[in-house]
Amino acid sequence: AIAGSAGSGAQLAANILAVAGMTAGLNATKKGEYPITVGTGFSVAEVILSREDINYSGIESPDVIIIISEDGLNKIKDKINDETFLVVDEKLGIPAGKNVITGNFQKISGKKGAALTAIAYWLLQSKLFSIEALIDAAKIIKNAEKIITAIRNVDLINKKM
Repeated sequence: AIAGSAGSGAQLAANILAVAGMTAGLNATKKGEYPITVGTGFSVAEVILSREDINYSGIESPDVIIIISEDGLNKIKDKINDETFLVVDEKLGIPAGKNVITGNFQKISGKKGAALTAIAYWLLQSKLFSIEALIDAAKIIKNAEKIITAIRNVDLINKKM
């Protein structure tokens, strides 16, 4: 799952992740959840990536949650358990640990690029598929250059600026 705020690019990042997963040979589903109010509140996108067939698009307990804002954290915190792997923007103050990696995603890529940078960072850790697959999936999107820059910003994570 990708949890952010309205306008944070969480839904777009999830779409790109799902397409990248499919081009890497995985099955994928994507489901978005956000309030009816435009531009305020949370934005959560659930993406399932699997080598097996996917028969249900809902996620009760995500294996991985990428959290890039306080709104996203507040919305998804009830789905976090001891087995959940978290990728969290460092400004949220959640310490890195066994199942938690943090990065300065918003500082590096801004509000709209943070989710994609965090996804790229997670892909480097998980090795589920290459970041190049994510970049290829982003190439079909309007303003692809900005999106691809956010993905490539993964090289700057946690480096002193």
